[in-house]
Amino acid sequence: MWSWTLHQKGSPKEDGAAVAVRHQLYCFGRNTEQNNEDQIDVQVFNTVTLLWRKLTPVTSGNGELNLEVPARRWGHTAVLIEYTVYLWGGRTNPGYNYCNVLYAFDVDAHTWFKPQVSGTIPERRRNHSACVLGKVMFIHGGETQTGRTNDIYKLDTSTMVWTLINTRGTPPPYSYRHSATIIGTKMFVFGGRGNGGQYYNTIRVFDTQTNHCMNTPSTQLLPEGREDLSAFTYNGELYIFGGWRWNYHQTFNDLWKFSPETFSWKKVEPKRKGLFPTYRMCCCMVGDRIILFGADNRPGDLVWTDQTRAAEPDFGDVDLVREAERYRLDLVGLTSTHSKDSGTKLLDKGWQGKPLDRPGKPKRVVQVNWERLEETSVRKDFNSHLRRDFSGIPVEVGDIEQEWAMFKASIAEAAAVSCGQKVIGASRGVNPQTPWWTAEVREAV
Repeated sequence: MWSWTLHQKGSPKEDGAAVAVRHQLYCFGRNTEQNNEDQIDVQVFNTVTLLWRKLTPVTSGNGELNLEVPARRWGHTAVLIEYTVYLWGGRTNPGYNYCNVLYAFDVDAHTWFKPQVSGTIPERRRNHSACVLGKVMFIHGGETQTGRTNDIYKLDTSTMVWTLINTRGTPPPYSYRHSATIIGTKMFVFGGRGNGGQYYNTIRVFDTQTNHCMNTPSTQLLPEGREDLSAFTYNGELYIFGGWRWNYHQTFNDLWKFSPETFSWKKVEPKRKGLFPTYRMCCCMVGDRIILFGADNRPGDLVWTDQTRAAEPDFGDVDLVREAERYRLDLVGLTSTHSKDSGTKLLDKGWQGKPLDRPGKPKRVVQVNWERLEETSVRKDFNSHLRRDFSGIPVEVGDIEQEWAMFKASIAEAAAVSCGQKVIGASRGVNPQTPWWTAEVREAV
């Protein structure tokens, strides 16, 4: 059973493409008139500190914008293969040109480059879908400069060769603004709008091993057709959320689950108050949580958890925020403070930071392995993460307590990633603080 657990304002707006890398979300691009830069925006959300930061635009040696960096755009896709993000397609804001150049972003070095590709390069397009199986990226459909298409391409990133797939069976319809999700070795396509303005509400399946396409049989219970929906896979099943029907001015906030084994749909009713009807949201999975952000009509962040937390007694919104704070304590082993004006609505409803004495199963107490900083390789990795996190702290915050909280969070995040964590016990109620400003930490910083 699913449950809504956190709502926080301040995310990037619509038409971004995002990927999850470890505990961080990387969002590429915003369609906003307030952004006058020629380069695409890269913003990073830390799921531990719940803070956004924008990466500095990349320039060449003479101070000019680097041509290896993609221009601002919308309708593009981004996928993660190992620790490289591949960004493709879209329509640029300067000039409104359709794109088919492949860009790559190194998430460790925070650098862009344009891989040398060969083969049959797809036609320029926007609002297509992209998904990954192993080291292969699949591109499907979208809108080109001559209209909507139904073709399927693949890019083998080990050879950087594009291939147009000659599909067999029932060809997929011409569509754009649909979703495509890999489960096993099959690509499951849902939604989208066709050439005639029709909306699709049946699953189309593409087998990546046989190149065979097929439509799933109709069932009695089906979600309404829509475009600009969010889709993800969990435990071998496909989930879709939100979207809209532009022709009918109808927006959705429903959650549906599709089983590839039974070819059946089921409507899911998450616990607690959910998200408003919306569309064009980025959707990323971090652990057992689904994070949605960048809504078209109202920006916001929400997190879903699995049944382990949803099955707990309903203590109301205030306790939900407290639970989110405790999650952060468990992860980094430090006391945690929200930044000033962070926009977390539930905190404004009167939480005073009182201890939560909840019954039931004791929670794990997790501590960072600070002693691993004595290892040369770990210390080097720690310093690398620390420099990157410190770059996200504003030079002039205006609040010493906020600046100190961000400083502590950056150290804890870098240590949690480079040193790892260990379970040191269990607790009912408030987690004990972890001693962290030790001689080893001071020396490393």
